[in-house]
Amino acid sequence: KDIDFIFGLIFLILFLYFLWLKRKEEKIIFAGILFLVNFLFHSNTIIPLNGNLREHWMYLGSIGFFIYFVLLIEKINKEKLKLILTILIFTLYGTRTILRNYDWNNEVKFYEKTLKLGFENEKIYYNIGVIKYRNKDYENALNIFLKVEPHFKNKKKIYTAIAGCYANLKKTDLAIEFYNKILELDPYNPYALCSLATIYYNERKKDISEILNILKTCIEKNPLYRQAYVALGRIFYENGNYQKSIDFLKIAISLDPNDDFSHLLLGISYFYIGNKELAEKHLNIAYNLNPLNLENIQNLAFFYKTIGNYRKAIILYQKVLDLKPDSLEILNDLGLCYAMIGEKEKAKSIWKEILKKDPNFQPAKENIKIIEKEN
Repeated sequence: KDIDFIFGLIFLILFLYFLWLKRKEEKIIFAGILFLVNFLFHSNTIIPLNGNLREHWMYLGSIGFFIYFVLLIEKINKEKLKLILTILIFTLYGTRTILRNYDWNNEVKFYEKTLKLGFENEKIYYNIGVIKYRNKDYENALNIFLKVEPHFKNKKKIYTAIAGCYANLKKTDLAIEFYNKILELDPYNPYALCSLATIYYNERKKDISEILNILKTCIEKNPLYRQAYVALGRIFYENGNYQKSIDFLKIAISLDPNDDFSHLLLGISYFYIGNKELAEKHLNIAYNLNPLNLENIQNLAFFYKTIGNYRKAIILYQKVLDLKPDSLEILNDLGLCYAMIGEKEKAKSIWKEILKKDPNFQPAKENIKIIEKEN
């Protein structure tokens, strides 16, 4: 790094000396000043910027650099030599551009190349960690976040990243520790409050009333934080209080109409209180928003089977089997739907197929007995 600085300083001094010598030649002075002014404003020497010198910041200044190439070529008398020099310049810079594009081809590769060139910066490491986190490589992401944490100025941001890694790695005690560190800095941070409540609920680390109080505090201080309403809707749904679940899920959907999970829970909750019309509406919305989600397809199929719309249920159960071909329970339900529309032989063949896979699957045995008795 010191060598780079020394060579750069020597080059700058020589360049300034060159401009002094050519101070009466307007083209050279114009091009040189254009380059220098652009460089000085982006070099962090006058105004501190939010990063090291970026190559795209020098696009305007590079015009001055290219003017020097043109002036150099104009001084050559031989046309062939001009052509050769022009081709050489374009070839060299074209090759360098292609090689640089390989660095931009992959985010992690780009950041690693930046580090390799000596630009040690905690934000670059953090960005690599975020990419690994998004790719669900939580172990390596965590190692990076822990490495940069002592030097990272935005503690809330780095604690959030670390807590998320621990939560996904099922190291809940450590996740709780870092969520609490966030709350020490920001007592009503909605992400930390909601995440803590979810961990406490999933792990049964707190009484349900304490968990509900955490989420209600989160909503009081952050009324637009959708995830808190979703969490409350889920808790009330799983504890059989469907009307309260509906109340909170409706608010969650008003904040984000494209949240398929909230529509799914809302549809099931409506089903349990006997409102089949709204149940069908929201189950279909969930399915249309995310048609490849297994739970969305399966719950809609079960709904149509339950209300007696077996043909729609059959279509949906077949889609479930495309995603989960080894599910004997789904195959069994598919057989029941075929039996209910009168295709009893097809139903029987499905149940026999189940028994080939699992001879002890009792529902299929009983369904075959019932079919055979009816015949």
